[in-house]
Amino acid sequence: QWKVMHGRPWASHYVFGDGPFKLDLAHVFANHTDSPALRVSQVDAYNSYAGGPPYMATGRDMFAIVTVWCDLVPGVHSVYPQLLGEMFGWSLAAAHLDLPHYLADSFMVSDLDGGREGWPLIDDLDQADICEVSSSKRKTEKLPYVLHYCQMYWIGDW
Repeated sequence: QWKVMHGRPWASHYVFGDGPFKLDLAHVFANHTDSPALRVSQVDAYNSYAGGPPYMATGRDMFAIVTVWCDLVPGVHSVYPQLLGEMFGWSLAAAHLDLPHYLADSFMVSDLDGGREGWPLIDDLDQADICEVSSSKRKTEKLPYVLHYCQMYWIGDW
């Protein structure tokens, strides 16, 4: 189904693939040696857990993921102290709880070259409408919801 519901959270599709599942999982899951995350296939890692913000989930699922994430992220950081480590922790926490995510390609725009983002929705606009703030529901339903400022952008020398 195309809605957020218990047991089926949503996230933006990121291109890190199965990266979280290539970490030293014995270290990350030292206190959870029977975790379902240890048995996630590469296909499921790509299709259900390669997600990041913005996240959407029911309150119950969000609370469960955040609780496990708080437990796992220090271990993730100790083996992967880099950008995306907190997102890797989220993916592993969701997998630990067997909460596969629906991964959406249109929630946000961020990296022009990264793929799997809402740029095609922007490209489909008439050039005259690109910078127009519209109150038309017809137009706003077809646009990404988030402009993710994690990249570097330039206009000329700026």
